[in-house]
Amino acid sequence: MNHKKHNRTWRKKDSTEVNLAQEQRLITGYHAIYATINKHPKQIEEIIIADSADTKKTHTIKMLAQQHQIKVKILSHKDIDTQYQINQTALIARAKPFEYADLKTELHKLKSQDKALIVVLDHLQDAHNLGAIIRSACGFLADLIVIPKDRAASINAHAEKASAGATAMVPIAQVTNIKRALDDIKENGFWSVGALLSADTQTLDSFKYPEKTVLVIGNEEKGIAHGILEEIDYKVKIPISEQLDSLNASNAAAIMLYEYRRTIGKR
Repeated sequence: MNHKKHNRTWRKKDSTEVNLAQEQRLITGYHAIYATINKHPKQIEEIIIADSADTKKTHTIKMLAQQHQIKVKILSHKDIDTQYQINQTALIARAKPFEYADLKTELHKLKSQDKALIVVLDHLQDAHNLGAIIRSACGFLADLIVIPKDRAASINAHAEKASAGATAMVPIAQVTNIKRALDDIKENGFWSVGALLSADTQTLDSFKYPEKTVLVIGNEEKGIAHGILEEIDYKVKIPISEQLDSLNASNAAAIMLYEYRRTIGKR
């Protein structure tokens, strides 16, 4: 699918500071921080709050931090900008590296379920798209998300903020080979469904989802890779106006996820 990327600009400092920032996991956004503290408090090493921030949200985060014995540091906006290279941010959580789920372990958990939904993302490049899809996947009760380790967006500050805390709520596995992962998922009783644009593809409004579905969403520019496309059991397109040739990857994923949950029901 052809999709426009959402650009987010982080002001860069000197190379030493940039390298330091890249080595840290920095979570921004109230919802992302709140969810991570609630679900995985041991991942949070420190909360940083701007000295000028005095809101209900910052008070809530302070209270949660105290409950879980997490250190809170108060800094000026200037110091936050200097130390963390994030502009106009009053609330940051410094955390341990993101903990990805193990694919085999998660598949074992889902083996006995009659209904299950897995989302496989084929080399998305934009972290905002990644976060938005994770948010939708969580909202529509997906059981697992699978992303590639290389040549793709991973879980970073942009993705966590865009997910509004969903990265802490749904298991996310990172794999070295998406095609092999898809084969493993299908061997565990799942049927693969791919979102395409082809004119001769079945439309979503007439498609009946399998109860155990692995939904594949393609790259923003190239769509689903040919090698993976050959493994797709059902190719489905979203009917849209002829005025547009495609939807953004995160919009398309949200519609596909909604339709699965609407037709299959809650697990």
